[in-house]
Amino acid sequence: MNPIQKSIQKYPELAGCQNQKEYADRVFALHPELPQDATPQQQGERNEALIELMLDSPFQTEERKQEIRNQTWEVNHRQLTSAIHRLISEKNRMPTINKLSQETGISRLTIRKHLRDFHLSDVYQEQLQGLRMLSTQVVIQLFKLAMSGDVKAARLYLDAVGGLSDPQSSPAPKQTSNYIQINNNVKIDQITFGMLPQTVQQEITKLVLQGLQTTSLPPEHLENS
Repeated sequence: MNPIQKSIQKYPELAGCQNQKEYADRVFALHPELPQDATPQQQGERNEALIELMLDSPFQTEERKQEIRNQTWEVNHRQLTSAIHRLISEKNRMPTINKLSQETGISRLTIRKHLRDFHLSDVYQEQLQGLRMLSTQVVIQLFKLAMSGDVKAARLYLDAVGGLSDPQSSPAPKQTSNYIQINNNVKIDQITFGMLPQTVQQEITKLVLQGLQTTSLPPEHLENS
């Protein structure tokens, strides 16, 4: 049984629709607007039900369905990053899945999947490419500062462009994949960490340093931290 048949079996009212408008009207009639005092979770359950039924529509093209998926991913990502930012600032710790679900209305299953796989999303990769496009502007600003006598900027600029060494004679940099894993659910690599708001970066750094101070680690680990 395909998704369309399952939806019609669950909601017989959807059978017999002749076009997308009629289908959409019936979907919204099945899940009407909630009162203003509805909780985020109630709103989230309604939104996920609407999205699921719209994706099951026999009148939607695959291109349109992918647009809906991408838009849903962007909304979820924005809500989750905002909630994580605010809750870390308030509580000085990473919020639980349950807390994020209460705050955003997104189901726990969807949150777990998003935190685990967001870095694999085409939308996320497009956002990274957009940020990488700005790297040239950063290098140009470093060059300007370096030429005005800023030694630190000069060092950063030379590191960014490869310094004075011959790129053909220099060994290829070793690719590494360093990340922090939190509660077996979230992996944060250097690129992802750099995309977080500055306040979130500061809070995470503060928490790590506080943890190191109370943990009996060998001196060399503390120095590298």
